[in-house]
Amino acid sequence: MMEEIRGRRKKRSKDYMYFASTTELFSIRKRIRKKTANKTEQKMEEEEEEEEEDNNNNE
Repeated sequence: MMEEIRGRRKKRSKDYMYFASTTELFSIRKRIRKKTANKTEQKMEEEEEEEEEDNNNNE
């Protein structure tokens, strides 16, 4: 991915504007990681609740 971007930068100097700086990319990746982590936590909590309900129903 990065190699492709570097190649495009050489060809068109105008493309510089469209590419985020490396720090911005890192911050975006961090945000995505946080979101996915939150989603997985929510899923695990939901699964635990379902298991508890199943156990209660079985009794």
